[in-house]
Amino acid sequence: MEFSSLLYLFCLIASSTAHSITQSCGQNKNNIQKRSYEFISQFHETKLLIISLDGFHYQYLYRFQNELTFLKNSIAGHGVFAENGMLSTFPTQTFPCHWTMATGLYHESHGIVGNYFYDPYMNETYMMGSNKTKEEHWYSGEPVWSAAVRQGKRVGVIAWLGSDVDFKLQGRRNPTRVMPFDPKHKLGEKLTTAYNWMFGKEALDAVMVYHNNPDKAGHESGAASREVRDVLKEIDSDLRAFFQRLTLKNEQKAINVVIVSDHGMTNITHPHTFMSDHGLDIDKHAIFADGGGTILKIFPRDLSSEFELITHLTHISNVTASFILYRKSDIPSRWHFQRNARIPALVLVANEGHLIYKNRNWSEDISGEHGYDNNLESMKAFFTAVGPSFKSHQVMTKSFPQVSLFPLFCHLLNVTAPPNNGSLAVFEPFLRREHQDEKYDWKEHNARDALAAQKARSSGDSVSLSLLPMTFMVLVFLILVIF
Repeated sequence: MEFSSLLYLFCLIASSTAHSITQSCGQNKNNIQKRSYEFISQFHETKLLIISLDGFHYQYLYRFQNELTFLKNSIAGHGVFAENGMLSTFPTQTFPCHWTMATGLYHESHGIVGNYFYDPYMNETYMMGSNKTKEEHWYSGEPVWSAAVRQGKRVGVIAWLGSDVDFKLQGRRNPTRVMPFDPKHKLGEKLTTAYNWMFGKEALDAVMVYHNNPDKAGHESGAASREVRDVLKEIDSDLRAFFQRLTLKNEQKAINVVIVSDHGMTNITHPHTFMSDHGLDIDKHAIFADGGGTILKIFPRDLSSEFELITHLTHISNVTASFILYRKSDIPSRWHFQRNARIPALVLVANEGHLIYKNRNWSEDISGEHGYDNNLESMKAFFTAVGPSFKSHQVMTKSFPQVSLFPLFCHLLNVTAPPNNGSLAVFEPFLRREHQDEKYDWKEHNARDALAAQKARSSGDSVSLSLLPMTFMVLVFLILVIF
């Protein structure tokens, strides 16, 4: 065989090999693009995850930034973050604030005016930890899960106040799935359940998650304690694991995540004030008075008892400087804490760092507390949100009212919001109109995508290199045959 024929044969083999490689890579590329397109199209509506971290003061993100690296850099730093906190509703307590977030109503409107309160018409008391919290008649307003389910959505609720109430009145609906509160459950367990509910067979549209820390650690050890630091580190780890699970299957493009808190936390810095130590027996002059804490609510027996109480309490306030006494008509309007029968004629509000009790039987041995004036920096709550419906790298410089979370939740769920006290307007500058085309650039996403690209290149290189020895061997064989 002539050399020219040999050269032609070699070129033909090389060309065939190159075409095979090109065709193979082209098919892989087309398959990748097709899978990506199918994935995006199947999530025509994004899911919603709401996480409430009880007692998470907004400044924790700065104070404990070494423990909250993922929350700070990959969530708050990438999405929308309220750098000056969210204005909690008054009183800044867990139960009323969570029902506010669920309904978009102030406490005077939704009726949960504290963790412990009295209804003079029913002559009954509502108390955290009692079965009364499961009775529907205490709750006014329609929670977000009811509005969503009523409009065809599927919503799961984990440990959130009111989720264990069997709603039947006023057309209110119950959640699709409920996981009751259990203080032993870690945040990671709750997020795993939320993930399975949303991305498993049930395919829920939204999940609301309540977690009782860092509030618990703040009460026990103080707002800036090592215990709070350790809890926050664990929370950050659980959030990181959840988001890594989302990115593993590219599901972060199909979900909006909103992380909030109900209120802040501050240290107790002064001795407790006991009204009984100053010669005042409140129960003698009252139909009902709760034990106290940061707020002491008193229903006087009559006008004479009311004047007697005012006289004594004014004196104690002047002596101790530990609280401010308000008659119901004088309660600041900015608190939206007047127009409800469950709000009594006299309300004592402790000054920051103080605790006030009607007697020593109600005293608590705690290092941190909340429930104070919601204008205090220490009482401001936390807010951040990330996902395809939100613009990236946005900072909210002004504090906004907690009631406005509700219309935001309804907007993200694409449901009509029932009557509420909030406004979506505070969030409109930070929302995307066309959120399906959101391009994520989270640091961990970049790392994952870069690794995938490197593997793809390595795979392509290995295919090309594996075919070269075959070509060489064919060429050598032909030469040996000829010569």
